[in-house]
Amino acid sequence: MNNYKYYDGVAYDFFTEVFSKKKDVVLKTAINHIKEDVKVLYRNYDENFDRNTLGFLTRKEYQDDICTHLENLYKYSAKAFVKLRTELTTTGTGRMVVCQYCTLNKVNTFDHFVPKGEFSEFSIHPRNLLCCCSECNSKKNNKWREGSKVLFLNLYKDILPENQYLFVKIKDSKTFSVSFYLENKFGVDENLFGLIQNHYEGLNLFERFAENADGVVSSFLNDLKAFDEFPLTSRSIEIVRKQIGSERAAKGINYWESVLKLALLDNVDFLNLIK
Repeated sequence: MNNYKYYDGVAYDFFTEVFSKKKDVVLKTAINHIKEDVKVLYRNYDENFDRNTLGFLTRKEYQDDICTHLENLYKYSAKAFVKLRTELTTTGTGRMVVCQYCTLNKVNTFDHFVPKGEFSEFSIHPRNLLCCCSECNSKKNNKWREGSKVLFLNLYKDILPENQYLFVKIKDSKTFSVSFYLENKFGVDENLFGLIQNHYEGLNLFERFAENADGVVSSFLNDLKAFDEFPLTSRSIEIVRKQIGSERAAKGINYWESVLKLALLDNVDFLNLIK
């Protein structure tokens, strides 16, 4: 899991760009009447975004038809959103096309961090759109806060710790069934750690990691067998640990596959399978 870079342009300019491309006369007429209002609301969003206090936002009570028109400004496949998605997922080392909410599936949608069903005015605010997969989007749904307390990581603003907090327990040395869990061993800020816990639990990440673990175990075993030696020499193990270290540097120190492989590398029963 890594942080995303966020849109650094003027958010309201993005709104006007998307709005200008719409052909629906009824939609354009309705929204023309509230454009200045939306401009103020965008400024309010940006102020809360900068302070990382989006949980304190209060919705604008628009009539249902206006809410519908605002929501209809959003279209994932429209040119402006394709361009935005490309900008947000492009890094100095290539494209980050895997959903960072889970690091399991490919990006195929935008999550409205502040749900558009509750805040239709932010349906196309570019800093309210986070690249994710449809599975995470569905699980997050509209349950984004309790009171003013946000329940999920905002990967634009919540800077992920550089310390390990995700761990794995190998439950059966014959089938290598595993369970993942969080533990604050290295002094991560308690509020941030609580948010991380809510995020993992809300998206069922422990279960989803475990469901995908068999493939990682099999693939990792085949990689180790390629050394064609048993037992593995300390030099070979050092090489493997270095490879995992590079993977963690690219995908995050708490990348679930890396955490699992390190646990397997320390498991005698697993290493005996190389025979």
